[in-house]
Amino acid sequence: MGRYPKNYAQAGIIPLLDLAQRQNGGWLPLAAMDKVAKVLDVSPMKVYEVATFYTMFNRTKVGKYFIQLCGTTPCMVCGSEEIKKTIEKHLHIQV
Repeated sequence: MGRYPKNYAQAGIIPLLDLAQRQNGGWLPLAAMDKVAKVLDVSPMKVYEVATFYTMFNRTKVGKYFIQLCGTTPCMVCGSEEIKKTIEKHLHIQV
């Protein structure tokens, strides 16, 4: 993490969380988030804030296949519910 100046260590949170998630089978255990905080010398809460804000970070184990649908208002207006129904029907699953 030498590429980040000391006072900008938190800039490395997202890249390290991504690496930790890939190393842990697609999810971020609390221990991995704590390790990121320790490596960057930032508070664990700062790392938790980032991990919980971005939907690309999974804080629980995920299956072999992971389907994620947008649930924001713009996505709903553009038909995300119809996409969800189509996926459920095609894959015979409940989302």
